[in-house]
Amino acid sequence: MSIINDFFFLAWQREPVCLGVVVDDGQIFSDMLDADHELFCDCTAIILIASQSSFAELSKLTEPLQAIRYFATGNSWEITTIQDTQCKLLLFLDERGDMSLNKQIGKRLDRIRKHGVVGYETSRKLISLLTLIPQRATPSRTAVSRATVSSTLSTDTQPTIAKDNSYYQRGQLLILEMIDRLQGSIESRELLHTLEQIPARLQDQKFSIGITGVINAGKSTMLNALLGSEILGTSIVPETANLTIIRYAKEPRASVNFWDSAEWSAIEQSATSIESMREFVDDAVSAAGEDLSRYISLDGTTIDIDIEELPSYTSAKDSDSRCNLVKSVELYTDMEFVRDGVEIVDTPGLDDPIIHREAITKEYIYSCDLLCHLMSVSQSATQKDIEFITDTLLHHSVAELLMVITRIDSVDEHELAEVIAYTKSSIIERLKSTNQSVASHSIIERIHFIPIAGKMALLHRTHRAKEALSAGYDLQRSGILELESYLGEVLFGDGSRKARLIIDSTHIEILHVIEAQLLSYSDEYSLLGKDHDQIAHEYESYQEQILQTREEMAKLQHQISHGRDDLHSYCDTLESVVATQMKSLQDRLKRRIYDDVSYELRKNNNKPTQSRIASMIQRAISDGFVDILRDYRYQFTKRVEETLERIDRDSASFHIDTHDTIINAKEFFEQHFSTTSLNSSLKPMIDDINQIIASHSQKEMPELDIALLGRFEIAIDELYGRFAQRSGELRETLLADFALRCQAPLDRVELEISSRISLLQEASRRANDHTFDAKARAKTIDTKTATLHSIKLEIEAEQSA
Repeated sequence: MSIINDFFFLAWQREPVCLGVVVDDGQIFSDMLDADHELFCDCTAIILIASQSSFAELSKLTEPLQAIRYFATGNSWEITTIQDTQCKLLLFLDERGDMSLNKQIGKRLDRIRKHGVVGYETSRKLISLLTLIPQRATPSRTAVSRATVSSTLSTDTQPTIAKDNSYYQRGQLLILEMIDRLQGSIESRELLHTLEQIPARLQDQKFSIGITGVINAGKSTMLNALLGSEILGTSIVPETANLTIIRYAKEPRASVNFWDSAEWSAIEQSATSIESMREFVDDAVSAAGEDLSRYISLDGTTIDIDIEELPSYTSAKDSDSRCNLVKSVELYTDMEFVRDGVEIVDTPGLDDPIIHREAITKEYIYSCDLLCHLMSVSQSATQKDIEFITDTLLHHSVAELLMVITRIDSVDEHELAEVIAYTKSSIIERLKSTNQSVASHSIIERIHFIPIAGKMALLHRTHRAKEALSAGYDLQRSGILELESYLGEVLFGDGSRKARLIIDSTHIEILHVIEAQLLSYSDEYSLLGKDHDQIAHEYESYQEQILQTREEMAKLQHQISHGRDDLHSYCDTLESVVATQMKSLQDRLKRRIYDDVSYELRKNNNKPTQSRIASMIQRAISDGFVDILRDYRYQFTKRVEETLERIDRDSASFHIDTHDTIINAKEFFEQHFSTTSLNSSLKPMIDDINQIIASHSQKEMPELDIALLGRFEIAIDELYGRFAQRSGELRETLLADFALRCQAPLDRVELEISSRISLLQEASRRANDHTFDAKARAKTIDTKTATLHSIKLEIEAEQSA
């Protein structure tokens, strides 16, 4: 009944009052669904959007009245009737547990939202509620007939993401068609060159899926099912403990990337205080022997190998193991799933004992277009899981996180529902502990749950469907089809942020080409019929205009240079502020630990546990560092925005785009200052602090105070050093982007000047050419201009759709 309670709190802001009168309409609804699937889904979506805020407006429309009469014959649009029908429908959907049906209703809810009947937030909340209903509408384990087995074996569904006829594919095809039609109407060589580059750039676009989870969450099994082959975690690529990037290539192969010398030096340094790291380094050095320098180089060594050779580089069980020297692996396969620019980033596990590898993994996955986090149904919502989920959704530009619950064939539906509920409650508790309880509702909404039986899906995909069917799992019930459908929609559907960005930016680029050519045709048209002297006069006037324009351009160049210097100096100021804030954090942290030790000794004659000390340090540094970063990012992006706006305002003739620069700054911070990777790097310091506390008695509290201060000073200095390195990278990246963005309008003006001069020179030549037919040329311009205007209108219609 939880879904009904959640729905009524969402729609009516109170508990349901109709549960007592709900009768068993399951068979009636099933018959209605079988009779007309489309009508049932349409009417269900309409009934579910009825709420306290929309009830009055819906009563004015025809469709809601038809929908309520469909479910409750002879009844009118009344609140009690609506609420009673909503209860019955939700009870039916929950008991039926048909994810495919719920998804069809969800699509209609989204369609209603697009027509403006309900808001985006309301529709997303309703869709999220439906997706939380566990799958139940499947054949029993004993009800799988021989006919079903035979049918499934002969029509084994191949793995694929739904790219065909997606928003992205339709957008691409339309763009390519437009470019083809534009070829005959664009005469400028520069503009034609711009158009000719677009198809190749579209072809090179990448859509990346980051796969995370603790070790043994079932990542390899799920990926093998998606790829349709046992290529990971098998005899081909066994026991892999490295970041693996899977891409498409006609000829399968692999590349192995090793640590560079600076990274390896940091790993060796950590080995002085962490036992697991000491073993890690010793094993690597022993395995490499005299060849260590061959793998660990200044810039990092990369070698290309056959896939069959990978075990000797990635398997911890290999007798000549060099896996500890490997930073990442790139695996190229001809599997259909990764065609058309899809790439998969498979991580070694969030609980990787090698903290440097774990940190690099987290940095890499935050650049992915979609994050897919796996949790085994029997070991879900671990502390690592919850920390990763909350950090990802609080501090990174992740609009939605896909949670895949694996190994569902080992539990029943009730246990699965409990796992999802427990995960949600754990996330909320974590948020409360970090003073983020107000954000819990919005964060839960951004998590999409899909349960799968990865092993069963893999059996189907590797021509062993009979085994899965005998266990009661057809391909639909395994969950893999729903997962593929979701991935396709998120990556390539009309809700994909990246797909829309690519299509929209390409539309804008084509519009710029069209407008530039239209302007050129307009200028040429005005020169047709003019004699040589008139054109010469215009050329002379234009030369004077060019001089004035170049003076303005010089002023803008000076403003850009001054703005860049100002931003550079401001970064220095901000980093000084951060250094002061770090020192304050250091003092607060030392005082907090010292006071806690002192209190426990006085009250309980005992010291705090090591886990308590670890938790206090992690929380204090995470919260403090997040506050510092938030302030730094705000001040930095605000200053960049103000500088760009000032230059744009003072140079009215040269419009400067400011939007993307600010987004870049925000995303850079989110990708490179993860609090979870920060916590991973604190272990050596935490171990040292616990040793310091253990080695001082109650009589040695002054000495403890000094020792704690000294160790925290070292830790904060290291933390500030990492911050300064990252912020230095940010500074150079953003300042370079700032200069390019400011330079763009200057480059445009230079191109316009060059084009205008060429046009005037050609017009002068034609004025002396008595064979030139001005009327025929005018007609050609009219025809090509009409084509350009037509395509321009098509693009504008697409943009507003």
